[in-house]
Amino acid sequence: MQPSKTTQQGPLDREVRFALVSDLDWTMVDHNDHTHDKLLRLNHVWNTDLSHDSLLVYSTGRSPHLYEELAAEVPLLVPDILVCSVGTEILFQGVPHKPWSDFLDRGWDREKTLEIAQAEPALTLQDASEQRPHKISFKVSSGSDAVVQELTAKLKQAGLEVNVIYSAGVDLDLLPAAASKGKALAFLLEEMDGGAGRPRDGVLVAGDSGNDIELFAVAGVHGCMVANAHPELRAWCDAHASSTLFQASEDGPGAIFQALEHFEFVKHAEPRPAGVAVRRAVVGMTTAAAELFCGIAPQPPTDTVARLGEFLSDDFFYKHEGVECGKQEYLDYLGGPGYGGMAQEAAGRGEWREWLGAIVVREGVANTWKVEAVERVQPFKAGDHTGDVRRTYRVCMELQEAEPGRWLVSRQVYETLKPGEAYNSVPAA
Repeated sequence: MQPSKTTQQGPLDREVRFALVSDLDWTMVDHNDHTHDKLLRLNHVWNTDLSHDSLLVYSTGRSPHLYEELAAEVPLLVPDILVCSVGTEILFQGVPHKPWSDFLDRGWDREKTLEIAQAEPALTLQDASEQRPHKISFKVSSGSDAVVQELTAKLKQAGLEVNVIYSAGVDLDLLPAAASKGKALAFLLEEMDGGAGRPRDGVLVAGDSGNDIELFAVAGVHGCMVANAHPELRAWCDAHASSTLFQASEDGPGAIFQALEHFEFVKHAEPRPAGVAVRRAVVGMTTAAAELFCGIAPQPPTDTVARLGEFLSDDFFYKHEGVECGKQEYLDYLGGPGYGGMAQEAAGRGEWREWLGAIVVREGVANTWKVEAVERVQPFKAGDHTGDVRRTYRVCMELQEAEPGRWLVSRQVYETLKPGEAYNSVPAA
C-alpha cells in the first residue's frame, strides 16, 4: 500500500540539488573525537558549499528526547528533516509529520506485539523515553540471533506484521511492518515526486549499524559505510558491493566527508551564485573569529586577525551585549593578548569550539544581503558533559558587495539566547 499524498508545507516544497541522510551516533557523531573537529569540518563544508541547494536529514534510532540530549552536547547542524525512533517518526522543524504517523497506524497492534515480546526472558525493555507510539525497544541479554529468529516466528504465527530490527549487537526494535529508516526515506522521496521533485544530483545515505541497512537498500541512493561500521552492516555492504556504495577509510563524519568528495556532491566550480558567495564570506569571517576566541588560531595570531579584517567593510559595525564598536576596535579586541586563553580559563573545562548551527541568507536592497544565523560556543572535554556551559546566539549580519563576487560584512549584531530557547531558535528559510 502506498502512502497518501499531502499538501503540508515544509522542506520538501523547494527544489534541491542534493540530500544527505545520515545516522547520528558513530556516523555523524564520532564519540571518540572529543573536540568534534571532524564534525566541525563537515559543518563548514555544508554551510559554505551545500546548504543553499541541499537537504540535511538526520535518521536516528534515538527518540526525539534523546536526540535533543545529543544536540545539546555536540556541535550538530540544525537538520531540515529529523527522522527519529528508527524511522517511525518524521519531524519538520520539530513538528511531527502527520501523514507518516497516520500511514503507520494501519495494521499496527502495539499492545499484542508488546505482550508477545515481553514473554521472551532474554529481552529487557529500554527506558520509557525510547518506547514510542510506533516503536517498542528492548535490550538483548543473550543468544541474540536465536532470540530474534524465535520472536520473529512467534509474531508471524500471531498474524502480526512487525518489522524486527536487530542492531549493534544489543538493540532490538519492533516496528510496524511499514516502518524503518529506509521506508521513512522512501516515503519522503515519494512525497518529493508529487511536489518539487527529487534531488537532482542524488541522495547520499550514511550509517554504521544494522538499523541503517534499509537506508542503503532504498532504490537509487548512494551509500557511505563508515570505517567503524558494525559487522551486520559491513556484511550487507560486502554482499551488495557496487559503484554507488562507498566503504570509507575514516570513522564517523570523516567518512561522510570522504563520500561527498568521492561522489563529487560538493561543487567547487566558479562562478558561484551571489548567495553562495555571501555564505562563504560569513563562514570565513566566523571561522577566523572562532580561531581567535577559542585560542586555536595558527601562529602568529596577527595573520588570523588580518584574514578576519579582509571580510569586514571599513564602516563595519559590531554589537554584542551592549558593547558597540567599529572595525579597528573589534580587530584589536580579538587580536589582543590572551583573548582566546581568557575564554578557556573562565570556564576551566576542555577545549573551546565555535560553530554556526544554522544559516539563512536573503537578498536585500541596493546590492546588499542579510544573514540570520544561530552561533554556538562550547568547550569539549573527553568524558565530560559540557552542554550546560554552551552559549548560543542569534546573529544578524548585513553584507555589501565590494567588487564582483567579493562580499564584505558591514554589520554584525548578536542576541544571546536563553538555554530553553537555544536549540529551537532557528531562522526560517
